[in-house]
Amino acid sequence: MIMRKLMLTTVLALTVLASQSFAKGDEIFIHVNKEAKTFSVHQNTPGIVRLKIKNNVGNVLFTVSANKKKAFVKSFNLKDIPTGNYTLVVEDDSKFSTYRIDLYKDSLFLDKENTGVIFKPSVILEERLLDISMLTLNQGETAISIFNDQDEMVHTNLSEEDQINKRFDLSQLQSGQYTVSFNVGDEIFNRSIVLK
Repeated sequence: MIMRKLMLTTVLALTVLASQSFAKGDEIFIHVNKEAKTFSVHQNTPGIVRLKIKNNVGNVLFTVSANKKKAFVKSFNLKDIPTGNYTLVVEDDSKFSTYRIDLYKDSLFLDKENTGVIFKPSVILEERLLDISMLTLNQGETAISIFNDQDEMVHTNLSEEDQINKRFDLSQLQSGQYTVSFNVGDEIFNRSIVLK
């Protein structure tokens, strides 16, 4: 009976915390239980979301995707994962948010204050002019490359600007399908375009 009341109180507290976060308009709310080595990700806004947990060398240990019309919650239990440093990546329609996870023998720490954010690029093709806009605050060098359908690089551009606004004239390229690749930090974005 006492255990049931304790469980009910915990669920109620989580619901209240998530509701407060949602009321403030926070897109993502993360609840951590350090001693149990668990955390849950609550997404307030509808849309596509992808969650990944990576180890310290960038290998993806776990991934889940959802296309939700409502908010959702996903819980993770890391008690059987070796101690070390990990990264939680939360991807939505417009950006990647990264959170550092330090996993210890008896607990975990998820740093919700010092998150990294990588915004996805805007790609607009009109006629044979390709306009790219991308916010890359404090991400260092960004590589923008264009590949043909044979996977041959036909153009590349490096930038260290915090705001990238570029126009590429593709009038000299043959008709066909191309991939525009953005390498920002540890993330790579690919967009397909078709030249007619």
